[in-house]
Amino acid sequence: MNRWQKIAWFNLIVMLGGFASSFIAAVTLPPAERFMPPNRLTLVIIVTLVLVVASNIIFRKKPKQVDFDERDRQIRKRTKYAGWIAFALTMLIVTMILYFAVGPEGTFSPLVLPLIPAAGGGICVMAGSVATLIQYGWGGKGERQ
Repeated sequence: MNRWQKIAWFNLIVMLGGFASSFIAAVTLPPAERFMPPNRLTLVIIVTLVLVVASNIIFRKKPKQVDFDERDRQIRKRTKYAGWIAFALTMLIVTMILYFAVGPEGTFSPLVLPLIPAAGGGICVMAGSVATLIQYGWGGKGERQ
């Protein structure tokens, strides 16, 4: 398994765990405190984001090791396209749901607004990780460590 597959698996597991923990934290909080930071939900989101950002440091390139070839560049490019398309679709779907839920004259809490791009970013990371794993294969190809 190469470095990018390890990063993709790590990010996928962290994001799924972060979404599950966020859901549990949101359900267990009283309704009045769900969108009032700091709380457990905020802590889960911050820890998830820090772990995803740190994945490139955790799985850094070993000295004197080739990290990219032409195939890897193409895979990274397609992975970023998949992530950005997933981000755009998430933003579109969430804003349309909000519009239809409250109507053109309705209002919603402004504390919801930062959650929209955060959810889009999470979906972007997950879609990019899945795209990486699909293109490389879900597991190793028998290479030695």
